[in-house]
Amino acid sequence: MKRYLPLAALLIALLLALLGWRMTSSLIAREYRRPQTVSLRGKTQALTAGDCRRLEEPAQDEAPPVYAAWAGGERLLVEPRNGREELAQALLVRGEISLLLPQETVLGNLPQSNLECAVSEDLCYELFGSADAAGQTLRMEGRDYTVSGMLRGLRRTAVFLQPQQEAFSALELAVPQGKNAYAAAEDFLSRYVLPEPDGVQSHAGHFRLSGLGEWIPSRWSDFEHWSTLLRQAKERRQALGALPLCEPDRLRKEAVNEVWLSIAASLAMSAAALLLLVRELRRLKEQV
Repeated sequence: MKRYLPLAALLIALLLALLGWRMTSSLIAREYRRPQTVSLRGKTQALTAGDCRRLEEPAQDEAPPVYAAWAGGERLLVEPRNGREELAQALLVRGEISLLLPQETVLGNLPQSNLECAVSEDLCYELFGSADAAGQTLRMEGRDYTVSGMLRGLRRTAVFLQPQQEAFSALELAVPQGKNAYAAAEDFLSRYVLPEPDGVQSHAGHFRLSGLGEWIPSRWSDFEHWSTLLRQAKERRQALGALPLCEPDRLRKEAVNEVWLSIAASLAMSAAALLLLVRELRRLKEQV
């Protein structure tokens, strides 16, 4: 019986490695399906309502950009029937709200009008006593909204479509297929004569082969290419570190970390399976 234990351990390690890589591939596919965006952030104001109107009414020969402008802040939310009150993060959005919240985080529907909102599950429990609050009424600053959907993974957050908002501190811009996210942001800012943001963060190219292109220098003798890219990435991280982050930022970071952890676990199990395979081959060779 003991002589079969190494073989059983090898089979188990191989099975775990295969399962690990299958999970990793599904997580990478999830990231690949998400909207590829670049985020422009300001300390106080990155975009005004007038700027948004210009974006939505481009020149005749131009297609309007796909964007979501938003502002975040704490608001008092009230359940009008029972009078429960909770202080929570409210995201006020104008534009394509799905750029900010991927579909897998939503149970139900994202807000389709300025009379609807989406609420995180923990906030639903606190205000309504249930994780399913679709159709319920939520009051903010004296105005009633109908809950259209629940948000998984977000903490104490409610999302509202607010096209009448006068100022937005951040903007999510859809990146055209095959284009560098930071180049797309620069073109966007210059084309619409918008103020320079305090921070820029790319959410495009995670785990995509196309994202490797910028790391290939145009000239073989350009030995400073990689150091320049690393320095720029460091400067962007420092600029973003000084700006307030929101719950969608945390979700994005956790999703990317989940993929890296899955890759690390799959590599570890693959290494263990390889080590067991080598040992088993040695054992069989000694028996011959």
